[in-house]
Amino acid sequence: MLGIIGEINMKYIIVILVITLSLVFSPQSFAMQNSTETVELKLPMLIDLGASKCKPCQKMAIILDELQASYTNTLRVSFIDVWKVENVEQAKIFKIQSIPTQIFQDPEGKELWRHVGYIGKNDIIAKWKELGYTVLEDTVSKKSSNDTNKTVPETNEKLTN
Repeated sequence: MLGIIGEINMKYIIVILVITLSLVFSPQSFAMQNSTETVELKLPMLIDLGASKCKPCQKMAIILDELQASYTNTLRVSFIDVWKVENVEQAKIFKIQSIPTQIFQDPEGKELWRHVGYIGKNDIIAKWKELGYTVLEDTVSKKSSNDTNKTVPETNEKLTN
């Protein structure tokens, strides 16, 4: 009697296994797993071309880190070390003559403005506004009447004249 019950249970287990495997490895599930796309937001970009051993560039690195950490939803920030062999071509493409050089680009990659030398964080934000972009921190803490902090997410809005 146990032999028959064991056979039935084994057949039942095999059927469940086959069904499970057919669902997991079906063409539809495979396509769904591989069709997850990462959507990259089109954001304006600040490119800083400098060198990690250059003193003014090191001061800029602090500002770039702050911008990159605080403005991820409204601004992309990139640093290219033009003294590294693998980046020499980038320096030629961007026609860099002095470092640090900051290039402000629109979301499509078109150069809007360039600055040579050190530039402060507030001046960078002001320049983006002058160029027609609202560059906001990802979250802003506001005090309410009962002194509790509220975190308010900000969005990317382009200013219109």
